[in-house]
Amino acid sequence: MVYNNDIICNKTKNDIPASKKSLEEFCETTSAHGFSQLRNANGQTTKFIFWHFIICVAFGFLTFHLYTLIDKYLAYNYDETTKLVFESPVFPDVTLCNMDAINSASSVIICYMYNKKTA
Repeated sequence: MVYNNDIICNKTKNDIPASKKSLEEFCETTSAHGFSQLRNANGQTTKFIFWHFIICVAFGFLTFHLYTLIDKYLAYNYDETTKLVFESPVFPDVTLCNMDAINSASSVIICYMYNKKTA
């Protein structure tokens, strides 16, 4: 069997893997400016290291703040204010409230029974 080495081994610049193309597209189109600056470093080592450091620090702050926020949320803290007052209440000390309305027929019966007991 004869293999054509030119087809197997020779790669051109246009044969960039799809993952690298999608990563470059992300860096070009994202609104996170550090990624585009990182891509534009083009062989400038100090610029590349600087933007890489900035991106890592930003992700570190993001991770720290997310951890803090989730930790606060899961603590289930709440504020409760209690005030004890040791004074005698203003009249009436006891209030009875009947939620059932009395119709006229039952009020006549109650008055009749009350008059019967007092007489």
